[in-house]
Amino acid sequence: MLLALAAGITLGARAVGGGKQAGGHQQPLRPPTRRRGTPHTQHLPAPEHVRGVHVTMALASLHGRLQQYLFIPGLNTLELDVKDENGRVGFVRSTPALARRTGAAGPYYNAKRVARLVHAHGVYLIGRVVTFEDPVLSVKRPDMAIHTSDGSLWHNNAGLGWTNPYDRRVWRYNVDIAAAAAKDGFDEIQFDYVRFPSDGDLSLIRYPGPHPQAMRWTIPAFTKYATQRLHPLGVRVSADVFGLSATRGSAAAPDLAVRRHRLPDGLPVALQPGRVRDRLA
Repeated sequence: MLLALAAGITLGARAVGGGKQAGGHQQPLRPPTRRRGTPHTQHLPAPEHVRGVHVTMALASLHGRLQQYLFIPGLNTLELDVKDENGRVGFVRSTPALARRTGAAGPYYNAKRVARLVHAHGVYLIGRVVTFEDPVLSVKRPDMAIHTSDGSLWHNNAGLGWTNPYDRRVWRYNVDIAAAAAKDGFDEIQFDYVRFPSDGDLSLIRYPGPHPQAMRWTIPAFTKYATQRLHPLGVRVSADVFGLSATRGSAAAPDLAVRRHRLPDGLPVALQPGRVRDRLA
C-alpha cells in the first residue's frame, strides 16, 4: 500500500492496491503499452498489480500537487475524482451542458492536461464518478431526484439529496460525464455510489416516474448501459459496491445482489476499506 507521509496531505479516502514480489520488494514498473480509444485518444492498459492513490478534485487544483503524487516510488495508478459526493464535476470543457447549467462543473483541473501529465509518468488514470448521490442535480432538477411521501426532496442522514436510480436521464447525465473524461484520456471509469440509498429514513422515499425494471435489476441495468457506451471509447469500466451488501445482503442495499453473472464482464473483485470494487470491464 502506498500512503502519503507528508504532513497536511490527504489522499481523499484511500491508497489503492498492493502487489509485492517474494521478499517484500516492489515489482519494477514496465514501460506501458498503449491501447486505442477514440481516434485521437490513447489509453494505457490496466496494471497487473495496482499501487495507487485517490486524489480529490480540490487537491488536484493545487499547483504542483499531482506532480508530488506522481513521484511516489512505485506508483502505477492514480484515481481522480471526475464527479464527487457533492455533485461537483472537476472540469468544465467537454462536460455535458446540464453540468454547466446547474453549476456542477468547475475549473478544478484541465482533464486533457491531467491525462497527458499522468501518462507521461507511465501511470494509469482512473476517473471516479459518484453516481446517484448528487446534492447538486437533485436540487437543480428535482424532477430527477428522490422525493418523500409529501413531495419534498428526500435527504440522507448527512442532509444530501439523491437522484433517482430509475431515471434514465440520470443514467445519461452520469455516463455523459464519464464519456467526456474518457475522451480526454482517462483510462478507466469507476462508478461510485452506484446503488440505492442506505441511510436516512428510507420509509419516506418515493421514486417518481416509471420503474422499467425491478429494484434489484436496476443497478445491473445501469452498469450494462454504461459499459455499452464507454467500451467503444477504449476505457475500462468498474464500480464500487457498497461494503454492507457483502455482509448484510439486501436489507442493507436492496439493489446489490449485484448479479455478477448478468454483468458484461466477470472480472476479479478487490476488497477495499468500506467497499468492494467490482471490475466490470
